[in-house]
Formats: sequence, C-alpha cells, structure tokens
Amino acid sequence: MPSIEPTVPSPGVVPPAASTAPASLVAPRLASNGDELVLTGLTQEEAGFVQTGFLPSNFAGLRRVQKTQGKEAAMALHRAGKQGPFNRTYGDPDVMLAAARRWEKMPEM
Repeated sequence: MPSIEPTVPSPGVVPPAASTAPASLVAPRLASNGDELVLTGLTQEEAGFVQTGFLPSNFAGLRRVQKTQGKEAAMALHRAGKQGPFNRTYGDPDVMLAAARRWEKMPEM
C-alpha cells in the first residue's frame, strides 16, 4: 500500500488561503483508484455519495455550474458528448442527489 505523504509547497509557491466556508461545504481532494476526485464545495453527504459511486465523479463541477449558471447549464454539461434522447431530468444535480438518497436505503445497492 502506498504511503500518503503531506504535500509541501515548492519554494516561492503560496498555498491557497484557508476557506471561510462552513466545514460541511469543504472537503479535500481524495484519491479513488488512482483518480483525483474534486469534492470541494460539496456537502459531506454529497461527497460520500461521490466516493461510493452513487453520484458521478464530476458532481462537484455540475453543482458549481448549477449555482452559477443554472440547472439547464448543468444538465447540458452532463449531457455533453453523450447521445440522446434524454429523459427530461437527465443531468439534473438535484434529481441525481434524490436518487442517491433512495439508493443508499436499498440493501441490494
């Protein structure tokens, strides 16, 4: 098992300032199967669902787009590069989260 070393900034590199967001909205970058998952800006619940695979790995980006550009933009981003036809709610971050909450309660999942 590889060891996890703390990251030390290179000389002359200024680390980002500490976030002023509530702890429930800030999560570190976590490695999953060698891939970096960006969980910043997600609630603890959402980050947990991303880690378990109930939400897509790009959910943090979808949520950020939804907050800044609206739900339709987030849905368009999730649909990009995929062939339709799509269900009218496909790619909606709120619908994804509701589904993840349902799946969490299902023992077969």
